[in-house]
Amino acid sequence: MTTDVHNHEGATDGVARPVMELELTNVTVAAGQSARVKITLTNVGAVVETYQLTVLGPAAQWCSIVPSEVALFPGDQGSATLIVRPPASTSTVAGTYRVGVLATSEVRRTVQTASEITVTVPSFIRIRSTAPRGNIDFKGHTTVYLQLANEGNSTVDCSVEAADPDGILRIKPAVDKVTLRPAETTWIKTVIKGPLVLFGASRSRSMNAEFNVILDHFSDKAPDSLPAQTDHLNLIQKPRFRLRLGLLGRLAIILAILALIATFLYSRILAPHNGGSPGAPNVPQDFVAQVVDDSQIVFTWGPASGASGYEIYAVGAAGDPTPSASASSSASGSASASAGSASGSSSGSSSASGSSSASTSGSAAAAAAAPAAAAPAAAAPASAAPASSASRSASGSASGYASGTASATASSTVTRSATATPSVSGRALAFAGAVAGVPAAAPAKKKASASATASSKTATSTSASASKASASASSASSTGSASASVSASGAQVLTSAESSALNSPVCLNCTKVVTVAGSATRAVLQPLPQVSQACYRIIAKAGNYQSLFSVPQCVNLSVVQARQSSASASASASSASASASSASASASAAKIKACPPVDTVATAASSTSAALQWAAATKVPAGESATGCSVTMKITGYEIQRQILSGWSDIDKQPSVNDTAFEATGLPAGTKQCFRIRALDANGGSSYTNPFCVTLPAASSSASPSTS
Repeated sequence: MTTDVHNHEGATDGVARPVMELELTNVTVAAGQSARVKITLTNVGAVVETYQLTVLGPAAQWCSIVPSEVALFPGDQGSATLIVRPPASTSTVAGTYRVGVLATSEVRRTVQTASEITVTVPSFIRIRSTAPRGNIDFKGHTTVYLQLANEGNSTVDCSVEAADPDGILRIKPAVDKVTLRPAETTWIKTVIKGPLVLFGASRSRSMNAEFNVILDHFSDKAPDSLPAQTDHLNLIQKPRFRLRLGLLGRLAIILAILALIATFLYSRILAPHNGGSPGAPNVPQDFVAQVVDDSQIVFTWGPASGASGYEIYAVGAAGDPTPSASASSSASGSASASAGSASGSSSGSSSASGSSSASTSGSAAAAAAAPAAAAPAAAAPASAAPASSASRSASGSASGYASGTASATASSTVTRSATATPSVSGRALAFAGAVAGVPAAAPAKKKASASATASSKTATSTSASASKASASASSASSTGSASASVSASGAQVLTSAESSALNSPVCLNCTKVVTVAGSATRAVLQPLPQVSQACYRIIAKAGNYQSLFSVPQCVNLSVVQARQSSASASASASSASASASSASASASAAKIKACPPVDTVATAASSTSAALQWAAATKVPAGESATGCSVTMKITGYEIQRQILSGWSDIDKQPSVNDTAFEATGLPAGTKQCFRIRALDANGGSSYTNPFCVTLPAASSSASPSTS
């Protein structure tokens, strides 16, 4: 029996989560057959609930739940049946699939419970061989191509043997063994050499080709009692010289040559091939997140076979585009420090005072942000395994912190979930919903087990290190020291439990932050999120399929914030004693950015689209002289954002560097839409323009036919 892995008390919206139990934790189903698993739901809340049951993960396309909705009174239990029915085709690759069952309340969509079950699909072996039909004419030697196709659901190794039963011909296949993935077809070049025949009549020859499956990669052994595939070829060896070759003989030779060419073209080009689909891509391996230059997060991973693109998701508050309280406090501290530095040339004592105040404010922000590291760990989906001692410790810390911020978190989550508009915005604002994974190949058992063991051993030390780093950062910042007392840490696993080291089809409270092409193995995210710890997961995409979510990788940003606060305090102290010329040189060393566009106008193009126009700045706009923008800075592109409630979101497509107009489509009819734009350059980009808005007309109804 497996139980729900989520915490059922203290839900953020005041509604208790249901308790879910699965009858089995592991199911083995042969392709073409079916299995049933009982699902038990218990309403532990105080109101009548109706729960919608959905299937997540690689097996979602051939799994179903009956019934799909369960209505329960408070304290009642209900049941449903998970039906697993993998089809007997090459697209159902043999392997182990992780299937997630998600129960969502129809009263409050944010109340969700997920459980997982492991489904093993054993392999079935079926190969098909095809040889050229009819007689093959040759004189001294010839080459034929034998076709071999894998119509099973597992990768196999096949031996290739060809011989003349009469022992006259010398036959040599190009390879003696081939490896075929599911639905893969290969052609085996075979050279046939006969004895020298100068004169006389044509001679009949024959060849037998035999293919045997010697290894099944899924079971790692040879299949039992599988018959070999055998093909028979008829060959006609003609003499090299014909003494009396008339018109009919020449015509026969020409027809034979044409028949060979036609057979070759048909077998290579026109013959039907089973394209098949080997399944979804694997989970990207060796996914690592690191902080570089205290200004950006660099992600690296190993390429996944068959992937056409990759998507990186932030877990918890790390993906929230709205600045957190810690970010506001940190920005306030930096602004105070800058103000103290600027006034240092005129009054040394006042500058030193301002610097000390800014440093203390910045360290307070970093220390306040440190408990947020527990939030992603609590939100990440856990497996059915019981929590370790490190998990209980992390839960206790999270509970203490949550007592002060529970109401703010609940309000933020409900608002974002209700107002997300992903059809136009490039970055969705819904962070509380689950992201469903579609089929993926089975994760490596040994590697996943080793990763889980490593996560279990380091869970306790990670929580203690985070607390020490937060305390050291606060101390270093308040005293104005130039060096932080702790060093930056690299990639870490979540401290939730061993389950965080397992790939999963469920990613709760996740937000997509980076999308790259399938050829990439590196991505950069900037600026840094204003949280003490940021956790990320990656998936591979292949058409309509996607892999499981990878193991979460976390970076400790409290150290970076402490170092930046200390550097700001040190810079303020040195600026107070520096001369006016030194302050001028420091100001000139700042990066100069492009000026924002001017003459921004938004007009209605239709009831669902708006035409946006702008012009590149030819002189420094009013109010931009203090930012140090320059009209001579080379512009590399533009970035447009659309206002959604009180936040801003990137639109799906962006204009190019030569555009001065753009059409935003897919907008709600009859609404007021506001936009803002900035110019991009080598130093990041200009500031955003003031919002410019347009009210779209309501959708017009079709006119009724006129009467005569």
